[in-house]
Amino acid sequence: MKLWDLGGQAKFRDSWEKFCRDSDVIIFVVDSYDQSK
Repeated sequence: MKLWDLGGQAKFRDSWEKFCRDSDVIIFVVDSYDQSK
């Protein structure tokens, strides 16, 4: 099992596809306390 902690900032979004390709599971975690997100 490989785990990656990818940032959600716009500057990292172009790299998401490289890490997520051929993945069986993707888990998104969002800070729901910060309403600006």
